[in-house]
Amino acid sequence: CSKTRWYYKAMTNQVNEYFAKEIFSRESSEFVANEVLKHFEPDCKNTLGEKITVCVTLAENLINEGLELPDYVKFELQNFNVIDIDDQFLAEEKIDLLARIQTLLS
Repeated sequence: CSKTRWYYKAMTNQVNEYFAKEIFSRESSEFVANEVLKHFEPDCKNTLGEKITVCVTLAENLINEGLELPDYVKFELQNFNVIDIDDQFLAEEKIDLLARIQTLLS
């Protein structure tokens, strides 16, 4: 369980670091989202838990930079069902993830 919690935080930190290092606010949200998703594509293909963590963190960074969420990122957030990640995350990770998604969509 401690490895799971470490990985959830590590994945979030990796996306944040990549975004801060590689992305500039003068770019369009589509460009930024495509670059981040391309960079983390192998992780996104591993599990739904990794994919949604990347999408949520990407969305948070876009909004923090004053950029709109691309429709396909919104789609991922709106259609996410926590039941689908089953035991990939601890209960508190699921609660945190759902709170982050709800904040982004409101």
